Amino acid sequence: MITGIFILMFLATASGWLGWRRLAGAFMVACIGLYVGEFLWEVWSPTTGFSMPWLQGGLAVPSLPGEA
Repeated sequence: MITGIFILMFLATASGWLGWRRLAGAFMVACIGLYVGEFLWEVWSPTTGFSMPWLQGGLAVPSLPGEA
């Protein structure tokens, strides 16, 4: 899927360079759609849904010296 994203980016860049603005825009929209699909495929899990444990955090309150 990443290869498809890079191919679409290249096609959009080449189309824009050649002056085909509408085609370049269409390739960019397709690239963004493919990117969103890739992101959702990587993040979503059937057991936890969209939970991302590496981003879970809590409020960390540092204790002052002498406090238990």
